[in-house]
Amino acid sequence: MNQLKRILSILFISLIGVISFSGCQKSVKPYKEQNVVTVGENQIYLDEMMYHIMIAEFQGQLINSYFGNKKDYWEGEHEKGITVSEAMKAQVMEDVIRYEVLYQEAINENMTLTEEEKNIAHSTVMNMQKDIMEQQLTATQLSREDMEAIQEKMALANKYYIESLKRLKVDEETIKKQINLKDYVTYDLQYLFVPTTKGNLDAMTQEEKKQRYTVINSYLEEAKKIEEFEKIDYEKDKDIGVKSGEVSFIMNEQPFGEEVEILEQVLKLEVGQVSDVFETCKGYYIIKCSQKDDTTQYDEVVKAQQQETFDAFYEELKTKYQIKINQPVWKTVKLGYMTINTSEN
Repeated sequence: MNQLKRILSILFISLIGVISFSGCQKSVKPYKEQNVVTVGENQIYLDEMMYHIMIAEFQGQLINSYFGNKKDYWEGEHEKGITVSEAMKAQVMEDVIRYEVLYQEAINENMTLTEEEKNIAHSTVMNMQKDIMEQQLTATQLSREDMEAIQEKMALANKYYIESLKRLKVDEETIKKQINLKDYVTYDLQYLFVPTTKGNLDAMTQEEKKQRYTVINSYLEEAKKIEEFEKIDYEKDKDIGVKSGEVSFIMNEQPFGEEVEILEQVLKLEVGQVSDVFETCKGYYIIKCSQKDDTTQYDEVVKAQQQETFDAFYEELKTKYQIKINQPVWKTVKLGYMTINTSEN
């Protein structure tokens, strides 16, 4: 379930629950009169929280669909001794407090949204209303105007977050100047290989090596024409160790150890190009560069550095606020049962 935790972290969605529909009697009080948590001078009520729980459970439904729509998904184990529902509940409270702290800091600095930013927030609500079931929308007890106001609040908090990254000099543009993209680009390559060492790693004679070179070189023309090396028929030469394979790596991992010649050849190739036969300390290779422009790893490094710096800043920022959770209300919350009918999963 670590995948679930990662998804909730990258989305940075404020998630929170309200009174459970399962096994608990509904309170006669409307949501707007029930305080869940106080952050500084501001109280956050169930009506606002229902917006976040709706999003949380919608996301949970999407994740559950990935796992085959398990009926017991919410009661499944997130980690030892903690259910998905419980883990989400903890994440909900953590995220909603963070949003509130950042929002109040934005207000203290007289930050506001532009009309364009407000329109984006309103469009988010409109799209959400298209994607989420009417049952879930109704369960929030919120009008569209209420939802738009909450989304504007979240947008302002996010605006403060982005501005803070710039002040901390960990905005994306600044970090990318400090981290070499080439070190984190993912390379995919295919290879055809024949060894030139024996089982005990003793080198072969020159005559033996020459024979091995002749064998692998006989596949060069086919390798330059075929899409996938694994489709090359080298069955007759398996007894001397001919094999094919695929490798994915990033530059700063130094993946080939003492076989530095492989990396030298990769850097010479464009995507789709095939090398000539070349020798390393272990044997002869033909390689093909399948991809060298995936920046996923690079983007993750940038985000991780941003988050680490901002988290330290936020923890200090949070000490300015007295935070009090209304436990009698909070204890009634059970994520996964607030706006959705789990019996239909």
